[in-house]
Amino acid sequence: SPHEFKMLRADGSVFDVEPVATLFDYEARPAAHVILRDIADRKALQRDHLRRMQEEIEHRRVEAERDYFHQLFEAAPNLTWTARPDGHVDYVNRCLLDHLSVDEKKIYGWQWLQFVHPDDLTEVTRRWRHSLATGEAYEIEMRLRPNSGKDYRWQLSRGLPVHNERNEIQRWVGTVTDIHDQKEARAMLEQSQIRLAEAVRLRTEDMLNANAALRDEIDERRHVEKALRDSR
Repeated sequence: SPHEFKMLRADGSVFDVEPVATLFDYEARPAAHVILRDIADRKALQRDHLRRMQEEIEHRRVEAERDYFHQLFEAAPNLTWTARPDGHVDYVNRCLLDHLSVDEKKIYGWQWLQFVHPDDLTEVTRRWRHSLATGEAYEIEMRLRPNSGKDYRWQLSRGLPVHNERNEIQRWVGTVTDIHDQKEARAMLEQSQIRLAEAVRLRTEDMLNANAALRDEIDERRHVEKALRDSR
């Protein structure tokens, strides 16, 4: 059967050959007629075919995994999304669409940035690009406004990278959690603590002033009593 091996050209380059031998008798002695075929083109075609097959298998696997994530997210009550390795959002679940009152075509890619509060936009974009460049988990508090034009609400956005067997980022999966009520409650608590601290400060200052006045009064009485004793 044919056996492939490599040979060297005069210029030192390597190429693949396939020998084909035909046995026959020559002058009553066994002999062989050997033909060496240059199979470089065929090997290149085989490698290309194998590469395409591997890419197709990987593509199908990625699609199957993506479909699994989407089915899982659609069944969950959370606001969820996925993005490609370059940060292009390619899926948001129905809960998120309903929350923002937006059609899916208006949020894919980088269009979701249009719903971010202008004051938060620079930091949100910077943090997202940093995660894309480093592979670090993404987490940030930001304000989002529904497409219906209602007031902005505080959200906590998180994103985690999903790696393949070569440790390459295959996609990003994330959640968006409405924390507006907690944020307002926290702000009210902080304001209450500030007011309490101020009240304590004023009360302490009043007490210190009262103590100082009392000490002055006691000192004055002592002087009066001494003067009275001296006059007697």
